[in-house]
Amino acid sequence: MIMTNTINLILKTDRLILKIPEFKDAISMRDIANDKDVSRYLTNVPYPYTLEDAQKFIKTCRQNRTFDFGIFLQNNNRFIGMVGLAISNTHNHATLGYWLGKKYWSKGYASEAALRLIEFGFDELDLHRIASHHFHKNPVSGFVMQKIGLKYEGTRREHLKKDGEYFDIVDYGLLREDFRS
Repeated sequence: MIMTNTINLILKTDRLILKIPEFKDAISMRDIANDKDVSRYLTNVPYPYTLEDAQKFIKTCRQNRTFDFGIFLQNNNRFIGMVGLAISNTHNHATLGYWLGKKYWSKGYASEAALRLIEFGFDELDLHRIASHHFHKNPVSGFVMQKIGLKYEGTRREHLKKDGEYFDIVDYGLLREDFRS
């Protein structure tokens, strides 16, 4: 069952709040995403990343009722990144994606946010499968996927092109029946 109103949807973890970003978050989003180390392995995030890019993305999140959530710290409501599920209603599955600002790396935030979204996908959206992938040159993202229970499924050689370079993409996936076992 796919929800139709996500604007007011808030998901929480021990340290994080996941919610649809607001236009007031655009400056923080721009500041965090406008880092070559952050955008390097993100398929749809350009560098440089402008305030206009952030505003357009937030508008899309708010209009399309997508499952793209801003990641905010619970203790101070600071925007630190994004996590999302791209849903395929036809096949009852989703693709998980996430990114964080560089100063929030290696603190467990990506795993915490992604795991909460996987729980939401299986428990609330009744998805059958959730998949994710990472650029082969970004193995840390693969460690996050493994940590939250996704299983390695293969590598697509030179599958994506970004900034004139071809990248291998490493695929992971998880079925609902394997999530709780």
